[in-house]
Amino acid sequence: MTAGRIIAALESTPAGVQSRHGASFIYPVQVPDLIGVRERRYLDHTGLQLHRGIKDLMRYAGMNQDAVMLAHYQDFCPSCDGKGGRPAAAGRYSDEQLYALALYIYSLRPPRNPNRLDKLAARGEKVFAAQGCNTCHVPPLYTNNLLTPVAGFVVSDEHKKRF
Repeated sequence: MTAGRIIAALESTPAGVQSRHGASFIYPVQVPDLIGVRERRYLDHTGLQLHRGIKDLMRYAGMNQDAVMLAHYQDFCPSCDGKGGRPAAAGRYSDEQLYALALYIYSLRPPRNPNRLDKLAARGEKVFAAQGCNTCHVPPLYTNNLLTPVAGFVVSDEHKKRF
């Protein structure tokens, strides 16, 4: 990026908004959609976190709970205790708390669509079906739970069998 584009991107941050450490306008925070996660095969967009049941969701939540402790830049650590650079740990949620959290996340249902099905939306629905989009984007989550490699990435036969 040119210096001008970088400056423009930095200046586009609204007043009062603070970037989360480890994120920037180049690497924005990714907030997962938790609605329907129970039916998803992966817990993240990378496909590294398999989701085979509630234990995987609990483990994923526990693992990410104190990930903020790992954030640092050279000698600067925004979550450190100030007494020598050691991160201040918040502690681990209990298994009971992680189980309750996972049950709550599993209970989330999508809100009603606030948009009416007008003529234009009905036409779009027909195009969606006619183009075969509904074979990969299956309602209600519009996912097929498959990993789709980017162009140029070759998946090994072992991984095709395993995943």
